[in-house]
Amino acid sequence: MLKKRGLGAQLRKLPRGPDLAELHQLLSQCMEQRGKPVRLAWRGANLTPFTLDVVCHLKHGSAQWRLYTEHSQTPLFDYTSVDVLLVYNLVASHCAEVQQQSSCENSQSQQKLQAYLPEPQAYVPEPQAPAPVSSSEPEPFLPEPPPIKRAAPEPEAPSDFSYRNAHYIDQEMTRPPMVVKPVMPTSEIATPGFAPVPPRPSLATAGGAIPKEGELKDGALPELLHEIARAGVTGRLDIRYNDMNAVVFIQDGKPVDATANDVVGDEAMIEILTWKDGSFAFESRILRNNHTVYETIDSLVAQSRKLRERIEYLKEAGMIPTSALIQINNLLSQQDFISKVQEHCPTDQETISRVYCALDGKRTFEELCRFLHVSRIQMVHIVFHLLTRELVKIVNVQRSKSELTLAPRVIDNAAIQSIMMSLRNAETGLFIYPAFLYFLEQEYFRSYRSRSSFSVVVFEIRQKKVIDGKLVRRVLNEKAQMDAVLRISNIKRHMDLMAHYDSNDYALLLPNTRTQGAEIFIGRVIEALRSKPLGGEIDASQLAIAFGASSVPDDFKDMSSLLGGADLAMTRSRDTDTPLVMYRDIKDLVG
Repeated sequence: MLKKRGLGAQLRKLPRGPDLAELHQLLSQCMEQRGKPVRLAWRGANLTPFTLDVVCHLKHGSAQWRLYTEHSQTPLFDYTSVDVLLVYNLVASHCAEVQQQSSCENSQSQQKLQAYLPEPQAYVPEPQAPAPVSSSEPEPFLPEPPPIKRAAPEPEAPSDFSYRNAHYIDQEMTRPPMVVKPVMPTSEIATPGFAPVPPRPSLATAGGAIPKEGELKDGALPELLHEIARAGVTGRLDIRYNDMNAVVFIQDGKPVDATANDVVGDEAMIEILTWKDGSFAFESRILRNNHTVYETIDSLVAQSRKLRERIEYLKEAGMIPTSALIQINNLLSQQDFISKVQEHCPTDQETISRVYCALDGKRTFEELCRFLHVSRIQMVHIVFHLLTRELVKIVNVQRSKSELTLAPRVIDNAAIQSIMMSLRNAETGLFIYPAFLYFLEQEYFRSYRSRSSFSVVVFEIRQKKVIDGKLVRRVLNEKAQMDAVLRISNIKRHMDLMAHYDSNDYALLLPNTRTQGAEIFIGRVIEALRSKPLGGEIDASQLAIAFGASSVPDDFKDMSSLLGGADLAMTRSRDTDTPLVMYRDIKDLVG
């Protein structure tokens, strides 16, 4: 696994290389935490590990980027720039070069190893054992479905169709059904005439530990779940497939809670098990207090296999995501309908009758699911059942070529980055005062429309010194100033905004925060500033802190009075040597 390069680093892991948005976020974090490296880690297509470091220097404010691999002592590139697009191109080109070189080395190693291996013997396939059937489905699997009766010439499905909502009848229908093979015990003697099949390599690392991340290929997810079950570990399993994500919480090796897109529980597990490729990340000792999965792993695997077979049948029958279904005989009586569907019916008669009556040849598969409030998995089984009983037929409507075509617009991330950098102070990385006023105005209008609240905090941090027998307040040196900014940035929320205010003061904009919440937050900030010496030299006894805060609508309803109230509260805090003064506490003293 990748090692952190430095104690102060923040390491985030990605299942794949960073995109422009993630690099932009990384740069923003770096600018808010001057002098502190921020890092991303990921694995390439051939599992080559990469680490991207970025640190913003305290003095000149430039961001320095370095890209490492696991075994490299020197970076693949060392570049100083705030141009995220340029950094993205550098990362992509160097990663591709390293992965290509690694692939060539692996190929050469395999060729050398092949020269020492004996000639391969003839291979005879292992006899196929029947797949396990879910104990929750007492009915036997349907017999071989009748030959597919295709309707009149159907329009060819668009080759560039990207499935997202109707997952079951696009991406997965194009894949062959997965065959679940039983694992042969090592002690079992091979049957005469059959060569033993070598077992697939285990996903577990040495010592039986579950890898923290990896790739899932050729239906390896069931094997990973079995590895986790044998290890009996507890944790969170994140799975990514194309643009879909799933989360499975595991307790003592057994899945107890699962979420996949808008599906939860056992159905989410069945949907996840239909994903043939993707990547995973496992984090141990994490558990959510929720129980939605009750089936065993073997039962879920069997149900997912059954689902894939029926999806493949519907695909072969000509069904695509835009297909509709219509009744073959709309004069069929209720009694005749029940007699045709009651054998091996996948659901209750009321549900299948509702689905049958809703088939008007206009609603697509996904529209039927939403209209009837039936899950996609259950709808696949129902449509398969009705189609094999020759009660419905598939209708594909030819779309006009003159229809409007959506063309996503390219987002110029470099332009966004340049605007964001123009709003920040080059030395501290904080927003400048005019930018603070702009964001304050936007938040004021937003809160007015949504009738929500927000708070403004203005504050100063000084160093107390005795000069000529008098106690004076001096501006912090650069090192202590950056340390204070870093501590506050680590406490505030991502949506909170910190900026310069006046000459040497600062301001905080706290959306969706009322007076009481602002007071609690400022208390945490003061505690963090006093926890240890700022910059390693200014301790709590030398700090002079003055915070003032006011809120909308608790204190004021216009921006000018809001800022004036916060200024007055900070002045009161400084004059009385009190770290924090809320405007509500001095409201009665204002003339």
